[in-house]
Amino acid sequence: MTNGVDPRFEAELRRGVVQLVALHYLETPRYGYDLVRLLGEAGFAVEEGTLYPILRRFEKAGVLSSRWDTGGKRPRKYYELSAEGREVKAAMLAAWSRARDATDGVLHRLTQEAPPSADVPEDAPAEAKEDS
Repeated sequence: MTNGVDPRFEAELRRGVVQLVALHYLETPRYGYDLVRLLGEAGFAVEEGTLYPILRRFEKAGVLSSRWDTGGKRPRKYYELSAEGREVKAAMLAAWSRARDATDGVLHRLTQEAPPSADVPEDAPAEAKEDS
């Protein structure tokens, strides 16, 4: 554990979110390296060796369609959401929204229920409480 946080926590959290964000970017045809770059710029640094198996799995499941472009210096495989992929993306987005809203709701309630700061006594003047 690093600073008391299991290092797998962020990795597990990011795994599903990266898939959702990748599908968002694939509304437009993109090749793998371009997708890696976009994900990195968005704060989701991912290695090609991690991304390509996800793309292949989605393609095999019919979530993505692909085509080869051999007109450039080197061939590139472009991926894009299929009609089924748009439905999968919408379902994933709905699941993400439910999880995010539930998490935010719990954390907000906990913040609102937190006892007053231990640094400032209950009977301290109002301005002392505002400064804390």
